[in-house]
Amino acid sequence: MTSTATEQTFTAPARYTGSVFATITAPTATVRVKVDATAPVARVRISTPEDATSPAAEAVRNARVEQHGQDLTVSVPEFAARPVQAATGGPVQYVSSRGMVIVNGVVQSSGPVQASGGGVEVHVTLPAGSAVNVRTVSGEVRVLGVAAYAHVETVSGSVAVAEAARVTAVTVSGGIRAGVVTDRLDAESTSGDVRVTDHAGRSCRIRTVSGKVTVETAPGARGAVDVYSSSGDVTLFGTSALTVEARTVSGDLRRY
Repeated sequence: MTSTATEQTFTAPARYTGSVFATITAPTATVRVKVDATAPVARVRISTPEDATSPAAEAVRNARVEQHGQDLTVSVPEFAARPVQAATGGPVQYVSSRGMVIVNGVVQSSGPVQASGGGVEVHVTLPAGSAVNVRTVSGEVRVLGVAAYAHVETVSGSVAVAEAARVTAVTVSGGIRAGVVTDRLDAESTSGDVRVTDHAGRSCRIRTVSGKVTVETAPGARGAVDVYSSSGDVTLFGTSALTVEARTVSGDLRRY
């Protein structure tokens, strides 16, 4: 692995060709995973646009990337608060690594703040057939390409998976979006919306409290769709040939 003040890169040895299982832990980083059929081995880049003295840069330097056999581990530490300037020219504010705004020692729920940098970004490229397990707190997660399995857990970050055989996604307030799912989808969110645009698998299970749910199935799809929302609307497209159990307590339920 090579390192500079604001970037670390890793390329797996040639003996580790083929699919891998990647475990990525990055509490406040933006995570981008691409499953690339042309990639012979895994590659990782961890970076920040912030200066070398920033907490984000220190987190990049302290990040750990290891591969043993087909198991790849990427771990980025949570970093401390960083100073930002209020957009209105007001007092110096701080944004914690969990996205909390603090002004003169008092926690604020929101405010017109413009951060002085772009945080930490994790870019991972994996060979075809790879699977990924990502955990963040507030960072958004994107999985591109065709994954064998994508498991993502986050508190307030959004989740998007382009295509996978199996998808498991859990958020509290972040939204979940899945494209093509060819086997099984399991999604849970408290207040984030859940949207599946091309479900072709045998099982689709979604649970939300107040988030909206939209499921679109692929032509000829078979299997079961099980959706529950306490107060969010539920909209289902093309599910006439599937076994459907859809419930919402106070939201609207629509099937087309």
